[in-house]
Order: sequence, then structure tokens, then C-alpha cells
Amino acid sequence: MVGGLAHSQNADKGVKLKPPTRLTAHPMNRKVALEWGPSPSYAEADYTVYQSTNRKGAFQRIALTQGTNYVATNLVNGTIYYFHVTASLNASAESVPSNQIAATPASKK
Repeated sequence: MVGGLAHSQNADKGVKLKPPTRLTAHPMNRKVALEWGPSPSYAEADYTVYQSTNRKGAFQRIALTQGTNYVATNLVNGTIYYFHVTASLNASAESVPSNQIAATPASKK
């Protein structure tokens, strides 16, 4: 269970939620812009964005959004951040994570 939601199974409908697709990251100065494709399960899914500085764990939920993009802010330039996104429906279930992506914010020179 992550973020209070049970991964993989929608308890209300008994339907497996598919994760968001094609997560990409665009590093900027102290920020990383994330974009992903919608969950193939439901067009009206909500998305939870997770972030970590460790690719194998300790992911923290940083945002819940209805869109397919998000900008992570207040990051430290030169630090590698790892992200993944999950889909949820009515806050009752959460998909498995999307692909994981790494990005390193940096100031333009």
C-alpha cells in the first residue's frame, strides 16, 4: 500500500488499473517538468507523482493531479531525482507505477 491506496486493484469495480505510459522528464533550473500518457484504463483517472533521490526506494508522494504533466520544484541542481507516476480512480485503488525516469536539474550556462 502506497499513499493510502492499494496498488493494482480497483476495489469498487474489480478492474485492474493500467499505469500511465511514456513518462518523460525535462530538467530545468531547480525544477523537472514531467509528462506522461494517460492510463489506458480510464480517461478520467487521477495521477499521483512520486519522487526519490534513491532509484530503488524511499519514494515520496509529491503531487496528485488530473492532468498528464507536472513540474517538480524546489529541487537541488546537480542532484539526481527519480520519478514515477501511478493512476487512480476515485481514490479507491492505485495502479502499479509507470516507468521510472531519472533527471538532474541544472542551471543553464
